[in-house]
Amino acid sequence: MSKHSHTAGCRKLGARLRRLRKAREWTLQDTADAIGSSKSHIYEMETGRNPNPTIGTVIALARTFQTSIDALVKP
Repeated sequence: MSKHSHTAGCRKLGARLRRLRKAREWTLQDTADAIGSSKSHIYEMETGRNPNPTIGTVIALARTFQTSIDALVKP
């Protein structure tokens, strides 16, 4: 995977995460609490400022939002 496609994938993850969170009417803090993270970490993922979320974080998000990992990260 090229650096460009990785960056694009992270931006898509952020946009997808924001959509899922807002569909549940959750705050950043609600999401952070659900996956055992910080509000700033969720914000950084949503805005693309965190270019490398861990696989553990992605798995936790997928479980929390009852979706697949592919649905979150696939370009």
